[in-house]
Amino acid sequence: MIYRILLYMAILIFVLNYFVQPTFFDMAPDDTGLFVGLILLCIVIGHILNREK
Repeated sequence: MIYRILLYMAILIFVLNYFVQPTFFDMAPDDTGLFVGLILLCIVIGHILNREK
């Protein structure tokens, strides 16, 4: 269950960073959102791979 929440958080970070902020707030996407989103995705993918063993 926690991994599903982490996945949703990563998707939300990507959407906010690359679509909402540039469109509505005239802000350029930054590397911090990308880094945090990728770390969350790595955690979820690592859990899926361990579960498949």
